Amino acid sequence: MQDYGFVLGAGDSYTNPGFSHAQVVNANVSNNIWINLNVRGVIIGHGGDGSVSPDGCTFANNALRGSVSPLINLSHPGNTVFTNNTTSGSNPAMPGTPLTTTNTGPASYSY
Repeated sequence: MQDYGFVLGAGDSYTNPGFSHAQVVNANVSNNIWINLNVRGVIIGHGGDGSVSPDGCTFANNALRGSVSPLINLSHPGNTVFTNNTTSGSNPAMPGTPLTTTNTGPASYSY
């Protein structure tokens, strides 16, 4: 999916003789930050023959930053729920303190 920041794909009908894309079901895409979306943004419902949209999916609390328009392309969103997402152009400063090696990776978890 050339240059897309993220793709939540649509599917092909299972009776389509050219079937190649399964339907996305119950995906939860939450609490992400995309930066430098300057060529293509995020696309919801891309691909397939468009007859089987995503089902039961959530796209929430995400931040999209870049200069492309639109930052979120709703090709075939189906019943995807969109909540508390933010968009803005030309890559403003990231919210909050940048992550360091002490709060990411294995050392950041207690088992």
